[in-house]
Amino acid sequence: AYVLSRGHWFLVAQDGHVIAPLEKGTAGAVTGSRSSAGASPGATPSTSPSPPAAALSSSPSGTSTAGTSTTETSTAKTATTTTTTTPATADGLPAPTGKAAALRARLEAGPTAAPFALPRLSTDTLLRSAGEISDPRVVAALPVIAGLPRELRTVLNVVEVDPERQLTLLFAHGPTVIWGDVKRSQAKTLALRAVLARYAKAHTTCVFVDVSIPDLVLARPVLK
Repeated sequence: AYVLSRGHWFLVAQDGHVIAPLEKGTAGAVTGSRSSAGASPGATPSTSPSPPAAALSSSPSGTSTAGTSTTETSTAKTATTTTTTTPATADGLPAPTGKAAALRARLEAGPTAAPFALPRLSTDTLLRSAGEISDPRVVAALPVIAGLPRELRTVLNVVEVDPERQLTLLFAHGPTVIWGDVKRSQAKTLALRAVLARYAKAHTTCVFVDVSIPDLVLARPVLK
């Protein structure tokens, strides 16, 4: 698989061994001094100054006159409540937003001039050429990828793994597959192939399949 680590792509074997970086200068960047390796590219924080507080004046002269009262007028701010609707992707699932959306777009694009058609993952940990992946999320996902039949593995684009190690597989031209954890992977593979074969026999396809419970598969067909 290709693994995106801190803005750089690496080619990784199914046992977690980092074979090589895919970009020029990456090996030197990640194997250099600890200070340069620990810095995230383009992560320069910026702060915006707070707006100054409005000054309150009681009278033009700033003094009080006998028999004259000064009234301070405050303007009430009206709070506006807006309802936001989370956009959905083509598979009907909530679309990622913010950093998650940017990361998914980067993973779907993949490395420039990739030598092989391989699925892509991401990690927050630092990778080094000829090293081993220590991220337990990636370690959990690699055997799932390797265990897929060839006809599925060659069209697998992206594997997303959440902090609970729940996998989502994004295939080229669909479907999106909710895989769940790494348990019962063989049963999940058989269930996925059976569902896809049934849709193909009906000359249609589906955009979403949930095999997290392989005995009770959920699927959403393409509605025309």
